Amino acid sequence: MPPVDRRNDLLQRQVYLFDLDGTLVDSDVLHATAFHEALLMHAPALVPSFSYELVRGLSTYSAFCALGIRQGAILDKLVSFKQTHYRSAVQRGLLEASLGAHALLERLRGSGRSLGLVTSGSRNSVETTLRATDLMKFFGQHIVTSDDVSMGKPAPDLYVTALSIFGYDKAFCVGVEDSEPGFTACTLAEIDCLLIGSSASTSDKIPGFANLTVLLEALQ
Repeated sequence: MPPVDRRNDLLQRQVYLFDLDGTLVDSDVLHATAFHEALLMHAPALVPSFSYELVRGLSTYSAFCALGIRQGAILDKLVSFKQTHYRSAVQRGLLEASLGAHALLERLRGSGRSLGLVTSGSRNSVETTLRATDLMKFFGQHIVTSDDVSMGKPAPDLYVTALSIFGYDKAFCVGVEDSEPGFTACTLAEIDCLLIGSSASTSDKIPGFANLTVLLEALQ
């Protein structure tokens, strides 16, 4: 496990930059289903080999590109279908915030920390998600999405953009991610990162927590 003092140092950072999908909301099943349905409709030959784990943490556009789809017309149809399918599921009440998400964000905000959201999701999907899970109140205008950059995670663009437009000093920031692309994006932007969930348990070098509730307990 990473040295305890290293984890404690990161927990004391003034600015917390959160990933959304898989970190603050339990959206993996909804995203996986939306990808599957999009492929079934527009690229059925790819359905048998599709695994959401292969594209987890990527923007929708980057995910389909990673699956080998390069033709513009088909790519646009896939992206549009997938995002519409996902937002429809969220609007039907099928999405919930991750266990401990509200309590953690309340704790951080109450202790004077600054909160930002840095996500590969599209602006429309992100705002739909935040409203449906009552998380919008924690971030306000401090949100950076794939619509704001030319390259999503694992490129550092989202984090670099957040530092720039919000005026954050990276020395006072910590990213909170649940995937390898997210961790890589933080690292390339020279921002320290905490991993949440299964990704945290696979490394003995990267500070991490099993879930948000455990992170909250550490803060308390």
